[in-house]
Amino acid sequence: MSLFLIWKGVKELRVKVKGVEQALQEKSRFRDVVALIVGMNLLFSVDSILTVVGMTDIFAVMVGSVVISVALMLALAGTISDFLHSNPEFEILGLFVLLLIGFVLILEGGHTAHLTANGTEFPYIPQWIVIFMLLLMFSVDLYQNWWAKSHNAKIAPVHLHHRIDETPAGLP
Repeated sequence: MSLFLIWKGVKELRVKVKGVEQALQEKSRFRDVVALIVGMNLLFSVDSILTVVGMTDIFAVMVGSVVISVALMLALAGTISDFLHSNPEFEILGLFVLLLIGFVLILEGGHTAHLTANGTEFPYIPQWIVIFMLLLMFSVDLYQNWWAKSHNAKIAPVHLHHRIDETPAGLP
């Protein structure tokens, strides 16, 4: 899963930087997109179920928590999508979070399996460090947005490139 997160994060960051021309060369077919979505749903569903099984022995709680999380995802998907299209800096931040989590999962797995690289064991990264890094990333971004608004700064908006097949309505 960690390699998938890193691959997807890097791929999407490249599209955002290179623009629509690169995306045209990689234009996805409907079947490929559906297969990717189904695969991701299966992968993350298994991860969610394993997490729930590890947290409780009560079957009703397991089922209820998975159903509630799916309902919340469906209910909030449009709102989050609209927010990301109107605040593209958070889209980039989210892609960097994917990369960070992917690398942390690799390091955690390597540490648990006692793997070595160049004679050095994979390091243990405490969760508080990861949480601190995430909070710092979001805090800096929120502060920059607040500062720009409070000082009426004329900062050029960030215009990220989108794939041809996912350009939001009303955008060129």
